[in-house]
Amino acid sequence: MAASDPTPLRERTRQLVRAELMGLAMALFARQGYEATTIDELAQAAGMSKRTFFRYFESKEELVLGNQESIGGELAAALAARPASEPAWPALRRAFDLVLDRMDASPDRAAVLLRMLNETPGLMASQLARRSRWRDLLVPHLLDRFDPPVRGEHDPRAFAAAGAALACYEAVQGTWLAAGGTLRVSALMDSAMSALVPVDPGACPSPPATSAQAEDPAQAEDPSQAAGAAGAESVDRAEGAGQADGDAEQAEGTSAA
Repeated sequence: MAASDPTPLRERTRQLVRAELMGLAMALFARQGYEATTIDELAQAAGMSKRTFFRYFESKEELVLGNQESIGGELAAALAARPASEPAWPALRRAFDLVLDRMDASPDRAAVLLRMLNETPGLMASQLARRSRWRDLLVPHLLDRFDPPVRGEHDPRAFAAAGAALACYEAVQGTWLAAGGTLRVSALMDSAMSALVPVDPGACPSPPATSAQAEDPAQAEDPSQAAGAAGAESVDRAEGAGQADGDAEQAEGTSAA
């Protein structure tokens, strides 16, 4: 019987070690802060040398954010798995259940990470850069969910939808942390994304055109020009009334004489 390929086992072992290191690191960061925790302390807590530590993580930052790209790939896969007939916005909402459920399942871990990001500008900047790559991963799975479908680089709808969904997710994380992690993340995401439901252009019609404008669009006036014309007309009427009053007074004077 042929021996099985050991590569998957090695990779699973590597993933387990990485997960253990991340758990230990989060515990240390929660106790003494990200900046105050050294790689030597992390390696010691894991019972390994510093050199061995670097086989799993290139830096302390990667220890915190190294899984962000894989999460982005999982999010894109979740979006791709949504029914083909589902519009872009509802499909995005359901795809985000992947990350929202994890936050709801491990609120303590999520709170430690979010506080760390808020307190460490360098980490936050790196996080935002990695999140922008999430958008790039989501966009290809949105193109055919619009009517008409997005075709060509001059159509911004897919990028706008992916970026808006990510903005909602970031707003939800901030709100959840400010509330002490007591609210359900999925409910917050429903609220945030409902506030940005794509608007039907037909729901906000333009004011109806006058019959003259309908016959000749060139006759449509700029509001400021219309206001100026109205003002000039009022002045003309006032001047005309003044002239009439003057003529009447002159006539009375002549009659009296």
